[in-house]
Amino acid sequence: GKDHVGGVCGLNRGTIQDCDNKGTVTGTNYVGGVCGYNLGTIQNCHNEGTVNATRSNVGGVCGWNEKGTIGACYNTGPISGTNCVGGVCGWNVRGTIGACYNTGPISGSGNEVGGVCGFNNNRGGIQNCYNTGPVTGQGVNVGGVCGQNKGTIKNCYYDKTVCKVTVVIGSGTDDPSVTGLTTTQMTGIENSSAD
Repeated sequence: GKDHVGGVCGLNRGTIQDCDNKGTVTGTNYVGGVCGYNLGTIQNCHNEGTVNATRSNVGGVCGWNEKGTIGACYNTGPISGTNCVGGVCGWNVRGTIGACYNTGPISGSGNEVGGVCGFNNNRGGIQNCYNTGPVTGQGVNVGGVCGQNKGTIKNCYYDKTVCKVTVVIGSGTDDPSVTGLTTTQMTGIENSSAD
């Protein structure tokens, strides 16, 4: 039950590359499947394990990304916390997240819950990311891609068939390139039932 907890690294100021976590990660604040608190670079990493924070800033890849870069990473595990819960990153402040995705279930008992990012703060940038996992939040600012956005999000989408959240971004600035798509639109495969 500590702060700065990650499946690979608690606090990163350097580079984490080609790493994966399959174990359960539990902490209080700044909890991530790969890294709890990132000030550096996380590249080509993924999480398959369960990640749970008893409080805030929890993500499938990274709990808190400050001026850092997260690229080509993904999460498939279940992620849960209170506030600022995201499939890839819980809180992104002045950081960059690109070419990442989430397929795991995301749940927050508080505010700012998103399929890719819980809270994308000032000057944070997210692009070319997607979410296909279910997102549930008990408070305000819950979105298929991002819970609250005060930065820039472009070319991101979520599966609105699986993720029953009705908005792509819970609160904040929006972009036409950020949208919800059906499973069929995302995969090109129509669901068929055997009779």
